[in-house]
This record gives sequence, structure tokens and C-alpha cells, in this order.
Amino acid sequence: MRVLDKNADATWSNGSGSDLKPSNLDHVVAANQIEFKKFNGVDVRGWVEEETESKK
Repeated sequence: MRVLDKNADATWSNGSGSDLKPSNLDHVVAANQIEFKKFNGVDVRGWVEEETESKK
């Protein structure tokens, strides 16, 4: 088994008004025998794409 790379360090947020900082809580794990095409990591989407902290 191996953990695949992601394009974002933090994958969880409790919102911009929270005292908790964004964290790396989500992981993608794949069996070693599964072959993938070359890619730049797992594409994390959603709040991580927002431009301002208040939107995140």
C-alpha cells in the first residue's frame, strides 16, 4: 500500500471563523499493484481553491 501525493497540504477546514487551523486529514491510499498514469497528485478541490480566507 502507498499514500498518493495531493496537490494541497490541507484537506480539511472548520471554516474561516474557527480557531482550528486547516489540517491534512484526508489521504488516498492505493495498493502497490495498481498502476496509475503519470499525474501530479490527487486533485483536491472545493474550499482549498477559494482565493480569500473568509471564503475558505
